[in-house]
Amino acid sequence: LRQPLFIGLLHDITHHKQSEDALQRAAMVDPLTQIANRRHFDSFLEKEWQRAMRSGQPLSLVVLDVDHFKLYNDTLGHPAGDACLQRVAGAIASHALRPTDLAARYGGEEFVLLFAETGAEKAAMMAESIRAHIESLRIPHPRSTTSEWLTVSIGVATIHPHQLDNTESLFVAADRAMYVAKEGGRNQVRATSTGGAALEAVKALVMR
Repeated sequence: LRQPLFIGLLHDITHHKQSEDALQRAAMVDPLTQIANRRHFDSFLEKEWQRAMRSGQPLSLVVLDVDHFKLYNDTLGHPAGDACLQRVAGAIASHALRPTDLAARYGGEEFVLLFAETGAEKAAMMAESIRAHIESLRIPHPRSTTSEWLTVSIGVATIHPHQLDNTESLFVAADRAMYVAKEGGRNQVRATSTGGAALEAVKALVMR
């Protein structure tokens, strides 16, 4: 009777932990395409940007837009448009093979991919591989003025980040390259390296 008494309370929090993990994953994933969302991509880009500044390695950004997507939706309906984006997302994600690569839906029919430790030439080759992959899906696009199949226009920008640079300059360069691809007839890749004169031009645009 004089011995001390200890009481232990045991709680199984497995379900609670699983729910927390599921919520965290949901916060990082686009619900339609099941690839990374914009929030996750922005966070990932910032992390890789800081790592690239320390290592001196190049960072390449791919910006991709589905050609004539509004016409696709208007002609075939939004359910078909959603299914189309899911197939495009799957094709894009299959090219993000390393832990330092990330594919994301950035908004609407626009997608982005980040390739860390990847130079301009290799990034352009990978972007062309993505373009060809999506075209090879043979998704019919009845009202496209570019092709009978669904196509994409891609812009690529590469940078060796430094303290005076920022992620916005990389996005501006890749986005401009994508619009050059669109103006050049769509269903193509245009690339730029944001260094030297190109970097100064981008900086001047951002600072206006």
